[in-house]
Amino acid sequence: MFTDRFSFGVTLKWVHEGLADYSGETFAVDLGTLYDTGFKGVKLGMCFQNMGASYKFRDDGKESPMPIVFKVGASMPILDVPDHRLLGSFEFNHPPDGAERINLGAEYVYQKFGPNFELALRGGYRFNRDEETFTGGFGVKFPFVRIGLASKPSIWGVDYGFSEMGVLGTSHKISLWATF
Repeated sequence: MFTDRFSFGVTLKWVHEGLADYSGETFAVDLGTLYDTGFKGVKLGMCFQNMGASYKFRDDGKESPMPIVFKVGASMPILDVPDHRLLGSFEFNHPPDGAERINLGAEYVYQKFGPNFELALRGGYRFNRDEETFTGGFGVKFPFVRIGLASKPSIWGVDYGFSEMGVLGTSHKISLWATF
């Protein structure tokens, strides 16, 4: 956080790609910003992904550039009343090797059981994709035991998501997380 409304993030990553006897690796950087406009909860974000050096995938000496992707998006609370939140989001994605893509999404959060216990339902649609279209999922956030000398309980969560991938079937993703 640079200010109470502007934040900046950096991700450093090591990229390795392999297929049979061929492989390549390099380092890459993702840069992103998030700006809270202060107007009705609207937030604007922007990022550049995969900025890095080229890599050799084959032994023929040819180098392949990293596919730098530019994304810009916005989110806004549609409903924000006690125990219920509905957030809408929009993302514009410019890949280096194809047409621009648009993603729309929404998240509904139910907080009837307290501020540290939430149930969330998520859904979205991806436009201008070859296969991937509808996405959905849910999440649960809950307090857990205190760890060490912490004065408040840690917060844990489980998230599940799926993507409809056309002829490729359905992709499922599960993540577990915790804050201390």
